[in-house]
Amino acid sequence: MCLEILRPVGAGAVLLVGEGDFSFSASLAEVLGGKKVVATCFEENNPDVENRQTNMATIRRLGGCVYTDVDARRLDQHPDLGRCAIECIVFNFPHTGGKMKIGENRRLLRDFFVSAGRLLGTGGRVMVTLCRGQGGTPAEDPPRRFDDTWQVVHMAAHGGLLLRRVEPFRTTDFPAYSPVGYRGGKKAFCTDGALVHVFEVRSMPTLASADSPGILERSFLAEELGSRLHLKGHPLRLALDALEAALGRHLGHPPLPREAGHRYVGPLATCTLTLRPSHALSPLQPPEEHLLVICAVGMSARDAVVAALSEASPPEASWHWANKAYGRLVCRSLCVATLRRGDAVSDCAKVVAEIGLERLALAACGQADWRLLLRPGDALFPPAYTHDLSFWLPEHFEDCLFARVVSNLLGDVLESLELVDCFSADGRLSRCYRLVYRSLDRPLGREAARDLHLALGPALQCLMGLQVR
Repeated sequence: MCLEILRPVGAGAVLLVGEGDFSFSASLAEVLGGKKVVATCFEENNPDVENRQTNMATIRRLGGCVYTDVDARRLDQHPDLGRCAIECIVFNFPHTGGKMKIGENRRLLRDFFVSAGRLLGTGGRVMVTLCRGQGGTPAEDPPRRFDDTWQVVHMAAHGGLLLRRVEPFRTTDFPAYSPVGYRGGKKAFCTDGALVHVFEVRSMPTLASADSPGILERSFLAEELGSRLHLKGHPLRLALDALEAALGRHLGHPPLPREAGHRYVGPLATCTLTLRPSHALSPLQPPEEHLLVICAVGMSARDAVVAALSEASPPEASWHWANKAYGRLVCRSLCVATLRRGDAVSDCAKVVAEIGLERLALAACGQADWRLLLRPGDALFPPAYTHDLSFWLPEHFEDCLFARVVSNLLGDVLESLELVDCFSADGRLSRCYRLVYRSLDRPLGREAARDLHLALGPALQCLMGLQVR
């Protein structure tokens, strides 16, 4: 563990739980000052642990607090800890004792995280140090089979905790620290390759109410994306500004529309900003995409539009032509624009270009998920959960409306929505959709994802008359 991540960012204290001989707490008290340290252990008294009394006396001498008989699974129920203004909780090498008890250690972590989340509240930090391979994240070297790990990210999600970073445990920062075994046993253990998992308490995703105004008519996420077009420095705004400048140089075009449904007419081209709904969702396909449609007229219109779009796109973008009448502008396998020949107008060729602003912004900033255009995704190794939803179709069913309503209910916790099967029986039609849940900025565990999915069916039945199978 490095000192940088342990320093409180405010006036609060660091709570250390599960201490053995208190050597880590004493070392930290020497560095941070005792008033910033609240040290606890599970046992009330264990005279067999060497240097315990000496280290406890050091912490108290420096102004810190020491509590014994503290259960890490019930921190929020302790009569004194709630008054200590705790800002950060540290649990080094938790263990229930014995070998091959992965299930019990997962439960220990889960109960600890739930208790810690209640004690801290939103914004509080929790740091858990685990031995090599125990955490079950891609940070492990070498990685262990996932079902043979403690699954720390999943356990933390139960308490509303989001993994923010993983750091190596550096014993050199705490030279007086001596790792001791379960309940202060004399047998030490190896800390080589140990990792510190840094979590933050966040609110958990919830399903929007089926009574939310406009849940059938509006696209909440598209509206939120649209607001970013006015935000200076945002990737969507930068993409539109770059297009506007390039089109101005090559077509002498007036300012581009900044609101969906608006149109600007210039001497050589007409530009319309519209929303194109989709029947599917993916990291590259929002429920409704902002589409800039350019209709240019003139013999040189095609070359001018091609030059303007190339100039406004990343250097890696290139045109792929099926023929002289149709082409695609592709950047790192992402199609950001298409160009086709339209109807003849006054003996001149009309050129129609369609630019997906979200895709252009993603290509420009090197991202692979449109949800990152809404807010930074600061979750580290966020897990994904897949669930299928099957239902009988009502008399009237619209694919795009279904995708919009599902998106409005789940928000940006829904990573993808895909139709995987259609079939009929007894004159009725049924569909099966596959949903992938993954949150980029909030904790989402397996049980929470399941609960969201189970609540989705009744909401869709209420709003769209779907009969979930």
